[in-house]
Amino acid sequence: MTRQKLNQYGVVSLTVSVVIMIVLSLIVISFARIMRREQEQSLDRQLNTQAFYAAETAVNDAKAELARNPLYSKNDCDINSGEALSVPSIGDDDLVSFACVTVDQEPDDIIVPVDTERSTVFELAPVNSSGNPAAIDRINITWNAPGNTSVSAIPTGSDLPEAGGSWGSNVGVVRLQITPINSSVSLTRDLLAAETRVLYLRPASSGGNTSWPILQDLSTTTPPLVGGGEITLANCTVGGDCSVSLDSIPSGANYTYMIRLTSVYQPNNVTVQAENTASPTPISFTGVQAVVDATGKANDVLRRIEERIPLQQYYDFPEYAIDVGLDLCKQLEAIPTSVTTSRPESSCQP
Repeated sequence: MTRQKLNQYGVVSLTVSVVIMIVLSLIVISFARIMRREQEQSLDRQLNTQAFYAAETAVNDAKAELARNPLYSKNDCDINSGEALSVPSIGDDDLVSFACVTVDQEPDDIIVPVDTERSTVFELAPVNSSGNPAAIDRINITWNAPGNTSVSAIPTGSDLPEAGGSWGSNVGVVRLQITPINSSVSLTRDLLAAETRVLYLRPASSGGNTSWPILQDLSTTTPPLVGGGEITLANCTVGGDCSVSLDSIPSGANYTYMIRLTSVYQPNNVTVQAENTASPTPISFTGVQAVVDATGKANDVLRRIEERIPLQQYYDFPEYAIDVGLDLCKQLEAIPTSVTTSRPESSCQP
């Protein structure tokens, strides 16, 4: 009986071919999935950008509405005909729109960037939940320098160093000038000068509460004074915010407060809040800022942004009548003769 020998070479080739096809299929499937993921991510980025610009469009429309109607406010997402915000769709396909826009003219805090070269000045007018003038007895100030993510060494002591000194270039100090204004009292220059207080809010590891300063003799006041202002220690945390609460301020529903903020050493973002410690009623502010909260929508992607619109232009007052770095030569002229005065050690030429 003759036995035939089976040829195995074809089976091996088939097996190798199948393995190669499986490997190639996996590569193609992986590449396709990567391409699909990249396409989805690219579409998401595009929709995200469109939603962001839709939200910015809503903010700009809200600004236009505030310019047209300074008393305009919007507490819900409903669309009212006749307003700048009555056309939420952007484009003809209705795929890009702003889903919701609110305009709050009575926020419960004021957030302002404060520079070192020019002060930020505004009037603080507290109101209650009904929008009526409210009495407050405490003002809370919180700040942190932009980009200053850590306070490597919270300063000790109670003085202010020179600029660029041991900590002066790393930690921001806030100069707070506050003038309470009683609407039931006739204002005079002397009264405003007597009621105005100046505090240098200095970062520290302990502190955070102070009472309304009583005017004292500059030579005996403790803590030390700087240019007529009292140094007040704030409560700061490493990598966090610094805060000070000013208690026992002149209070009454007929009071408003002129606030002047100036940064020392470096710019700061400052938040101002107020409260009535005897009553849990929330305190808001009117006529200072409008908070616009806008949500943009592109297909199924949402982007939400918030922007604060100043309503007072922050009273852009000049800092000084004149500011010099060296000697100042003053020439006094009296008719018919003239008199020139100068420092004894220097000459003063007209």
